[in-house]
Amino acid sequence: MRILLTGGTGLIGRHLIPRLLELGHHVTVSTRSPEKAQTRLDARVTLWRGFEGHHHLNDIDAVINLAGEPIADKRWTTEQKQRLCHSRWDITQKLVNLFNASDTPPAVLISGSAVGFYGDLGEVVVTEDEPPHNEFTHKLCVRWEQLGGAKRPHPRLPAAHRRGAGVDRRDSGQNDAAFQAWSRRPYW
Repeated sequence: MRILLTGGTGLIGRHLIPRLLELGHHVTVSTRSPEKAQTRLDARVTLWRGFEGHHHLNDIDAVINLAGEPIADKRWTTEQKQRLCHSRWDITQKLVNLFNASDTPPAVLISGSAVGFYGDLGEVVVTEDEPPHNEFTHKLCVRWEQLGGAKRPHPRLPAAHRRGAGVDRRDSGQNDAAFQAWSRRPYW
C-alpha cells in the first residue's frame, strides 16, 4: 500500500514506519521540516514539505494522521492550548480537504485522537461507554474526531485511534521529563 503519514517524526510515527516498511508498504511522511525528518527516518521514506504542491490524494491508498504538538512537555497556558488544538485540527482539516479533492481518494483515514476524550476521571475504569467530562482535553479530542470522521462525498472507513501518553525510555531522556510532567496533572 501507499501510505501517507502525518506525525511521522513523533514517538508513535518513528516506531510505526519501520514496521510499515518491513511489511512492504511505501511510506510518505508529510512534515514541516523534511531536512530534520531525513536525519531521523529511513531513507526509503518519501518526504513532503507539508502539503505544498499537493492538491489531492489520488496516488495514496491510506492515510494515518498522527500529527500534533507534543501534549505533555509544556505547561498548558492559553497559548499552548491553542497550539495543541490547531496542530491537530488544522492538519486534519487539510487532509479532509485533500480527500474531498481526490477523484480516487484513499480507502481509509485513521486519524489520531486520545484518551483525553474522556477527561480526567481519576481512578475510574474508563470504557468507550463512559460519559466524558466537558473539559479542555475532551473539547480538543471531540473536534479532532469530528474533523477526521467528517462526511465526505466518497464512502470511507474513518477511524479514530484514542491513545494515551507514549513513553519510550530509549529516547534520550526526553520522555522521562514528559512523563513526569504528564503525571503531575496541573495541566487541566
